[in-house]
Amino acid sequence: MSNTMIKIFIIFMYLSNKVFNAYIDYLNKSYLKKELPDNVKDVYNEEEYKKFLSYREESRHIGLIANVISIVVTLALLVFNVHALLFSAIGSLNIYVQYLIVVSAFAVLDLILGLPFGI
Repeated sequence: MSNTMIKIFIIFMYLSNKVFNAYIDYLNKSYLKKELPDNVKDVYNEEEYKKFLSYREESRHIGLIANVISIVVTLALLVFNVHALLFSAIGSLNIYVQYLIVVSAFAVLDLILGLPFGI
């Protein structure tokens, strides 16, 4: 398999994962009812439940924005071969150390990008 085919496969799998997660999020949202279920009315306050639904919806929107930014940055890194540039920059190290550095660098970048949305 050529490098281009491997890259296309990786991008396809990454996007498939993101689409699947978005579908699961949609299913979770569709099962939340706007009214308090009868079996918990005596335990849970209706006003608190409305606040919960409002908070859940707002956090879902913020998560969607963070997810889109993460997808764009990750795809840009993959398309522009940033991982290959990083591997060649640290080429004198052991292959396992190289892999650890590259994966750690992308994880730290993802963490930094997600900080504004996690507050």
